[in-house]
Amino acid sequence: MMKFATTTALGKTWRQYNYMNHAWRLGYEDEMILYAYDLDAAKIHWEAYKHFFDVKGEPTFCGERGDDIVGVQDYYRNPTKAHMFEVFRTYVKPLPKKLSVVYSIIDIKNSEKGIHSKSKNNIIKHLSGFDLGDSRNFKSADELIYKVTQLASAETFVGANCSWAWLCPYFDTVWIELKEGFPGCLPQ
Repeated sequence: MMKFATTTALGKTWRQYNYMNHAWRLGYEDEMILYAYDLDAAKIHWEAYKHFFDVKGEPTFCGERGDDIVGVQDYYRNPTKAHMFEVFRTYVKPLPKKLSVVYSIIDIKNSEKGIHSKSKNNIIKHLSGFDLGDSRNFKSADELIYKVTQLASAETFVGANCSWAWLCPYFDTVWIELKEGFPGCLPQ
């Protein structure tokens, strides 16, 4: 039995799914137990994941993490757990590139990863492309599939270091990081 834990963050959750899928593809027949912080979100993420990746199994979803499960952050710090984008990318179903730019611009009022409201509004006013919006709180797998399709078919993603950015390498989408240059030094 192999055990995995997820959060509500799309990028981290898909990375766990990639480790599971990779184990199946290597021939592991163990039951894959998925401990989900938010069971509904984990199932939405799984349905969308299967839309974009060739998958060789189905996990067993559990709503609570047991005492023996390594915390998600500790799991990612483990030096034996490389990001493995080049391996996981081989499981992606091909999609043609149709869009130039997609973006997700976070306001600093909502996250430390964001930028000043005035800067955000100026960029959006002059930026053409598809706004992916928040990378959490999806109402359905269809909504998530639609947004990931936009990201996967784009040449470039402009935005913060968020889950959308962490999905870019799977789809060969260039990520341009958008962040505040000198926090606290801008006029309020």
